[in-house]
Amino acid sequence: MKENDDKIIDNDVLSNDLKGALKLDSFYETRKQTKNKSIIIGIISGILIFLLISIAVLLVINSINSNNKLNNFKEMTEPVLVEMEPKVENLILNTVNVNLDRAYGKIEIIWLDKENRQIDKPLKPILNDLIPVKYDKDNYKFVRTVDKDADWYDYDNKMWANAINKDNSYFVWIPRFAYKIIYYEDSSYKNISGYSDARGILKVSDNDKNTFLKIAEPNKGLVSVGNNYILHPAFMNDKINEYINGGNDLETSGFWIAKYESSLETSEIRLIAQTTDVLASDKILLSSKPAKRAWRDISVKNAYINAFNYDRNNDSHLVKISEWGAVAYLSFSKYGTNGANLSINDNENYITGGIDNEEDVYKIKYIQTSNRNQTGVYDLSGGVSEYLAAYIPNNSPNIYINGGNGLTDIGGDRFNSRYKNVYKFAVTDTGNSDIETVDYNINNYYANSKQRGDALWETSNFGAINSGWFYNSSVFPIGSHPFMIRGGSVKDGIKSGLFNFNNSDGKASDSTGFRIALNVNK
Repeated sequence: MKENDDKIIDNDVLSNDLKGALKLDSFYETRKQTKNKSIIIGIISGILIFLLISIAVLLVINSINSNNKLNNFKEMTEPVLVEMEPKVENLILNTVNVNLDRAYGKIEIIWLDKENRQIDKPLKPILNDLIPVKYDKDNYKFVRTVDKDADWYDYDNKMWANAINKDNSYFVWIPRFAYKIIYYEDSSYKNISGYSDARGILKVSDNDKNTFLKIAEPNKGLVSVGNNYILHPAFMNDKINEYINGGNDLETSGFWIAKYESSLETSEIRLIAQTTDVLASDKILLSSKPAKRAWRDISVKNAYINAFNYDRNNDSHLVKISEWGAVAYLSFSKYGTNGANLSINDNENYITGGIDNEEDVYKIKYIQTSNRNQTGVYDLSGGVSEYLAAYIPNNSPNIYINGGNGLTDIGGDRFNSRYKNVYKFAVTDTGNSDIETVDYNINNYYANSKQRGDALWETSNFGAINSGWFYNSSVFPIGSHPFMIRGGSVKDGIKSGLFNFNNSDGKASDSTGFRIALNVNK
C-alpha cells in the first residue's frame, strides 16, 4: 500500500513536472509565435506604409499632370489675336458687258472673333446641352470626351469639332470666318483672272494687273474685314438688313450642321409603308446618324416644320442656303479638301454615310466628307438632294400647295427671315410652267448677282445646265419649281457636289430629303 501510495505520490509529481514542462514549452512556443506575429505584422505594416507613400506620390504626380493637361487644353483651344493683312487699294472701273469666267476658283478663309478681329484659331464651339465626341481611330467610332480635351478638334489639321445630342444624333461645328474667292484662267490655277471680295466680283484688267473691272456689286449690309475679306453672311447680324444676306438676329460664333442627311426612326411600320411625308412625333423620330436610310419622299413644307420642331432649345431649323454656302466654302478651303472635289455618296439605297455598316462609314467612306476624314460632314454630294429653306416668291401655286401658307410654313410669307432665304426673280417669271426655259432660269439667276456666300453666283457661270464648279448642276428656281435643292442625288452622278444647285416644285420625291442645323448662340 505504501509502495502504491509512493507510486501514487511519484505519479503526481511526474504529472506535475510534465504539466510544468508543457507549460514552459507552451510559454516558449507562445513567445515564439508572438515574435513571429510581430515580425509578420511589421513586414505587413512596412508594405502598407510603402504602398500608401507610393499612392500619395502617384496622386501628387497625377495632380501635377492633370494641371499641366488643363493648362495645355486652355492654350490649345483659346484663340489669339493676329495682325490682319493690310488692305490693298486698286483702281476699280465700273463696266458693262464684261464677263468673268468663274469656273475655276480657290477660297481663302480667315478666322474671326465676334468683334471681327482676326484670330489664329476658330472660336470654341458652343455646346449648350450637346456632348463633345472625338474620333477613336483604333476602334472606328466616336467616343465621348470633354470640351477641354485638346484632341477634340484641330481645324489647322483638318479635324473638325463633333458633338452628339441626347438621342445620339451627330453634328459638326462650322466656326465663324471671313472669306474671299480668287478666280483663275484655267484648271492649272496659275494665272489670276479675278476676285470675289467685299468690293464686288472683279475681273483683272488685261491691260493692267492692278486695275479691276467690276462685274457685280455686293449686296447691301455685307461686312468687309481686313484686306477686303467678307464676313460670311451665315455668321452676321443681318436683322437691320431684313435678313437679305441669310444672316441672323445677332453675331454668332458659328453653328452646328447635321453630320448626316436626316433619317427617320420609327416603329410605325404600317404608317411608313403608306407615306413618309409626315410630321415627326414621339413615335416618328428625326435623326442624324450613320448607316441609316435617308428620310425621303417628304415635302418641303414638312421638312421645314420637322427641322424647326426638332430641338427648340438649340434653335433647330432647316438648313439655310447661306449655311450651306458656309459649309461649302470651309470644305473647299485649306481646312477641308483644299480645293479637291468631294467624292459622291453613290449608295443607291440612299444610306447615310454611303454604306449600311456604321464601322465601314468611318473605315471606308470617310473620303466622301467635307474634309476627307471622319470628322467632316457626310452626304454633301450625292445621297439625296436636300431641300434648303430657300425659294423665289414668284406666285407659283406650288409655294403654297407644297410649302404651306401658314405663318410657320416656309411658304407662309414672301419675306426673308433668320430661318429662310427668299431670292429675287425676274418680272417675266409668272410662276407658271409654260415659261420654264433656259432663258428664264438665267434671268432669275442674274437677278441675284449681289448675293454672297451662298455658293451660287460666285461658283458658277450660268443659272442653267452644268456650269457649277466641277461641272455641278446649276439650275436656278423658275416657274412651277420655285424651291431650291442642293448637293444633288445619287441619280445625278458627277453633276452632284458641294456646288450643285437645282430647283424643285416642293413635292415629296423619292430622291429628295433634308438636313438640319442648330443655332446655339442664344
